[in-house]
Amino acid sequence: DDESRIEMVERKDPSDSIKDLIPTTIAVGKNIQKISWFPNSQQLVFDSIRSKDGYSSYSDLYIYDLTKGKKHAITKSQRAREPSVSPGGQRIAFVHIGQGFTELALVDQNGENFQVLYNPKRGRISRPEFLNSDEIVFAEKEITGRETLKVFNLNTLQSMTILADYQPVG
Repeated sequence: DDESRIEMVERKDPSDSIKDLIPTTIAVGKNIQKISWFPNSQQLVFDSIRSKDGYSSYSDLYIYDLTKGKKHAITKSQRAREPSVSPGGQRIAFVHIGQGFTELALVDQNGENFQVLYNPKRGRISRPEFLNSDEIVFAEKEITGRETLKVFNLNTLQSMTILADYQPVG
């Protein structure tokens, strides 16, 4: 079964024992790979696969709002994975998956202004994370198997290798 759940526990009283807390499921999806919290801690974004027509499936990004108890999609059939929320909470970096390639992409929190930032041409990218409001760090694996760690600058629209032989943990 490829169903995944995002669960939360709430500790209302600091004297409550953690072992007695009961988790609440806040989102269910297929193959959820990553969640990223918004700076206000009231929302999170996650990726999940959905079936489009019974034959095709696409991964998309969803925002879950803790105050409203609801989720909504911010991408539609974009093949979006591994979201990372910017420090200001306005933008989301993610891995955009195409047929045989991956790209570093960016979208506003409302799902508008989708743009591809970086395409490695002959490799794949993974694990994007905002370092600050202007820079995104990510891993790039070349077809030779060599993995590098890069930083993409949103002001210059350029990437720079910061670690030539990156060995990810896990």
